[in-house]
Amino acid sequence: MPKGKTPPKAEKREIQRHRPKNGLSANTARAYRSQWAAFAAWCQRHDRPALPASAATVRAYLESRSQDARPPTVQQAARAIDRQHVEAGEPSPLDSQVKAFLRRLSKASTAPAVVEAPAADGAALSLTPADAARVKAAVDAERSKNTLTAYRRAWRQWEQWADVHGAQTLPAAAAAVAAYLTHRAESASMATVRMAAAAISAAHRASANDNPCTSALVKAALRGLARQAAEQGRSGQRQAGALTVEALAAIRATATAPRSGPTGRTESAASARARGLVDVALCQVMADAGLRRSEAAALVWADVETADDGSGRLTVRHSKTDAEGEGATVAITPQAVQDLDAIRNGAAEGAPVFALSDSQIHRRVKAAARAAGLGDGFGGHSGRVGLARRMVTKQAPLPVVMQQGRWVSSRMVSRYTRGETAGAALAYL
Repeated sequence: MPKGKTPPKAEKREIQRHRPKNGLSANTARAYRSQWAAFAAWCQRHDRPALPASAATVRAYLESRSQDARPPTVQQAARAIDRQHVEAGEPSPLDSQVKAFLRRLSKASTAPAVVEAPAADGAALSLTPADAARVKAAVDAERSKNTLTAYRRAWRQWEQWADVHGAQTLPAAAAAVAAYLTHRAESASMATVRMAAAAISAAHRASANDNPCTSALVKAALRGLARQAAEQGRSGQRQAGALTVEALAAIRATATAPRSGPTGRTESAASARARGLVDVALCQVMADAGLRRSEAAALVWADVETADDGSGRLTVRHSKTDAEGEGATVAITPQAVQDLDAIRNGAAEGAPVFALSDSQIHRRVKAAARAAGLGDGFGGHSGRVGLARRMVTKQAPLPVVMQQGRWVSSRMVSRYTRGETAGAALAYL
């Protein structure tokens, strides 16, 4: 249509028909409904009115969300709450203090990485920007990508709390760190609290500042929080469901059955079979080799070899406990080899075996276990738990179990198999 011309009435009606209601796309409207439902549920738990909500209530909720959610998610929650009030004819609860908190949150989300090259050393050596970048890359490589991601998130949460409470983040006072950790323990597991302390500690070490986490106060606070958690029955991390022989058989029997997605649409038989064969191979290989989900995601077909007896060998080129990248070779059963053959379809040596990300692998294992009637609790770590239990049940020597699972300590093997080994004492009673 020529510029400046008014569209015909019929065209106007067509444009209006396709325009999102209330100016929101379907996805945004759905996200706002979910955010509002979460806020309303939180208000109900804390005995506060959701509509109209006070600014203090909204700020308390957003501060609570910021402990576990990314800044964009918290900001979306604020927009959803604001819109719900406006549509209900109520004044917006986003006062100047709430908006200031959101601005600080946004600023914190763009904070630099936790691990930085020590500035003092860089100044003394007059490092160029390129030199500093290489040093930082080397320091970052000391830890896995997942650990760095967890540290950065934990550091942002510490910054947000410190900003609200007027505390200095770096260098931090031991009393402030202890107060923060006790605050985190009110709504988080001890594993999360320890991760927060580790992130704060790493930042102080990397910046050559005194580490508040080595102080007697913070150490005593962590021990006290651990004792409180134990007394309340929430000290341990929930162990992942194990991909045992029985679990694998249940998944194999149900994996290729068509499933319904979130929209209610059911898979075709062909799609269900293709998806199911990958699920079966994924679960079997992870259980045989004790793969972490990151290790399974990194596998390419060149890493898979078939032995004369029909079994297989997997090359795990890099893992969490193999910081030097030396790699390891582990065995898989003939059944796993057959399952892999069923999904290869002529893929090249350099092609990924499963073509799934870490998070997708976790969701696929979880969904396969649920569809098999195994319940919740399964995920990306289930193969390692299953491997330990299968081998210990068959009385495999501990060194063999540790080699197959690439464990550097027997502690995790003992933890995964304490149910299987508990009856060993009966032979002496």
